[in-house]
Amino acid sequence: MDVEEYRTKPSWEAYEATLLSKGFMPRFEAGESPLPITCCRCGTTSVYVVLTDGTTTLGFLICPPCGEWIGRAITGQRTGAQP
Repeated sequence: MDVEEYRTKPSWEAYEATLLSKGFMPRFEAGESPLPITCCRCGTTSVYVVLTDGTTTLGFLICPPCGEWIGRAITGQRTGAQP
């Protein structure tokens, strides 16, 4: 595993472009962000973005004005309103 790319955190725009070039695509689902989380710098409500390559699903909270972001792999996520 090449961990050099994780040594520094790129801007959201650069990281999104990298993921798109690796085959990740946005996944659009009805609904809102899991939680209304606000940015600690500016107080803006973050945007929830999900990208998937068909095998791995990644979820991100992004503050558009600041460009700050956090992300993680989403496991065991179910979609729809089924119990």
